[in-house]
Amino acid sequence: DWEMLYSDPNQFLADGDDVVMVGRSAWRHRETGAEVDTPKVDIWHFEKGRATRFMEMFDSLAFARAVGAA
Repeated sequence: DWEMLYSDPNQFLADGDDVVMVGRSAWRHRETGAEVDTPKVDIWHFEKGRATRFMEMFDSLAFARAVGAA
């Protein structure tokens, strides 16, 4: 339902097998044209060179408001 307009990673932090990316992303809702620009954090965990866990955080309330769901 959403088209990514850009993803701008600003900072990478690493500690052993864990990597954190801090940046911004913007999205456009395909049906309504509503746009959301939000800070974004990705957290990766690697084991033996392979990603085994991934979590992302962003302003989910902004997405809900953009489509009238909040």
